[in-house]
Amino acid sequence: MSWIDKDTISLQWSTLDVKQQLKDRNKKEKLNIEECREVLDRCLRRHDATMGLSWDIMDIHIDDVLEERSAS
Repeated sequence: MSWIDKDTISLQWSTLDVKQQLKDRNKKEKLNIEECREVLDRCLRRHDATMGLSWDIMDIHIDDVLEERSAS
């Protein structure tokens, strides 16, 4: 999290965060860059300000993308 200007803060997540989370969870599956971007897109589109964005929320989106890929 960082200050953008004196009235604005920004919380930033990247595709590297998504890849690191997979590694930290000891997942054997890997996501390509497009799939990592899809995870971030879901985090953004489904963001609930009362809950925020946490590793647990990201895990849900990661798992969904992995499940959808294996189903196709």
